[in-house]
Amino acid sequence: MNKRIKTAALAGLSALALASCSSTNKVTKDSDNATRPNNAYMDIDSKFLTFSNDQRATINKGNTFSVNLFKTQIDKQSKVLSPLSVSFLMGMLANGADGDTQKEILKTLGVDDVSLQALNEAYRALLNSTATNDKQTTINIANCIAADKHFSLKRDFQKTVLGMYDANVESLDFSTSKAVDKINEWCSKQTNSMIPKIIDQLSAADVAVLMNAIYFEGTWEAPFEKAETKEENFRGYTRDIKRVQMMHQEDDFSYLSNDIFEAVTLPYGNRTYSMTVLLPKEGVSIEEMMKQVDAQKIVSLYRDMQKCVVDLKLPKFTTSTEVVLNDAVSKLGAPSIFNGAANFKNMSDANIFISKMLQKAKIEVSEEGTKAAAITAGMVAMTALDPNEPRHVKFDARGDEQPASVLSVEQTVCGAHAGLVNDYRAALTGDYLAFVGLIAVEHLVHDTVAVGVCEELGAVADKSSRRDAELKMSCAAVTRAHVDKLALAGSELLYNSADILLGNFDYEQLHRLAGLAVYLFENDLRARNLELIALTAHGLNEN
Repeated sequence: MNKRIKTAALAGLSALALASCSSTNKVTKDSDNATRPNNAYMDIDSKFLTFSNDQRATINKGNTFSVNLFKTQIDKQSKVLSPLSVSFLMGMLANGADGDTQKEILKTLGVDDVSLQALNEAYRALLNSTATNDKQTTINIANCIAADKHFSLKRDFQKTVLGMYDANVESLDFSTSKAVDKINEWCSKQTNSMIPKIIDQLSAADVAVLMNAIYFEGTWEAPFEKAETKEENFRGYTRDIKRVQMMHQEDDFSYLSNDIFEAVTLPYGNRTYSMTVLLPKEGVSIEEMMKQVDAQKIVSLYRDMQKCVVDLKLPKFTTSTEVVLNDAVSKLGAPSIFNGAANFKNMSDANIFISKMLQKAKIEVSEEGTKAAAITAGMVAMTALDPNEPRHVKFDARGDEQPASVLSVEQTVCGAHAGLVNDYRAALTGDYLAFVGLIAVEHLVHDTVAVGVCEELGAVADKSSRRDAELKMSCAAVTRAHVDKLALAGSELLYNSADILLGNFDYEQLHRLAGLAVYLFENDLRARNLELIALTAHGLNEN
């Protein structure tokens, strides 16, 4: 019997399940003659013995967020995602938030009718339960806050995240690369090296990083025989046929089939933990299937499963995913945490927001069992100004320290780029106001001449032996990015250069680059924050 195998839901896996509900010695029948698992929920629910009724209810409410978050990541690629890891991070953020920001976080998690204390106690119980549920399964859930040594976290916030989330606060010098190394070392240690790092660098605006780590290693209750693993065809979402290592066994499993999908549950160890695999029926897409799946239907799925003798084929595979969750979490109800409207006054007196929420996750499925890990990080950055306060800026074209080359540009002057083509080389030896004019022109012109100038400028800067050659290259990259309508990529290069200048204590060049960032990306909070940092550093340097 051939079936089209697709990347399936919940665990992000695919399987081919051919089921036979014939009776075996391991199967019992109830009065309605349906074949059902014997004492299945006595094992599965044992972990709930450590939870109060309120804690169990809070955790169940969070399942809605888990399913909704998973749905935001469905596309034509294989994905692995840990909503639980995101939930722990959001829980810590809720304790640092106040006002509407806190309300948004709790509503997004599906617990807006639950007190923050009750949420904390539920997560505390989850942390406690993982150490006692199944001695045959390794589970590690860890939380940590890395903070810049110049950034102050409120004492009550630190006390809460330590007491409820076991989150230690580690003070680091964010101006050095050692801070990044320390953060990544923690990630590697907590995930048994499955996630060796979460970030490559810290930006000049970052003041703290909140992190959750989850590591899971479980052995199947019924392992697959390695001799039964064969190379077979696997047809994914795009209908391309690949040759993969397909594991195979026939045994008793909890199974369900309806008009939309088939589902099979594979238990680990003493059956406290399990993996449930959903396979869309022939002709049903994953999107169509997931429209029919919500938290309540998952609960009913487990209730309605029957124990069957399942002829099971499951690919042996490894999948890794790296995803920025800003858009997903915003769409699910918490947009303010990512902009200047964020209110984290219970975390710090400073004006801060989450510049980026990202997760790296990995899963390995083999004949023996499953290894999986995830790191979710929230990058805490400074907001330079109150979002309602107008910016105060200084524009000084006197060129006291070195010659200034200023280009005047008007959008209606179509020939403005002509002078630029002839004079751009002068800009290489002039003040960085020239680069402001240069990029402004090319942002307005958007033609092949401007692109050519950018490329030549980059080549000249690349060969330059001056200390600011890398900065010039970044400026050229920003320009190309604007021409190609990829401003975000260009801005990252610009901010990377700012990090280099800050680390080298080159406050003069940092001040000029901040002016460029504000000019180009005036609506970007990082640009405004860089401006504040540059002005502060420049003032301290002069004193």
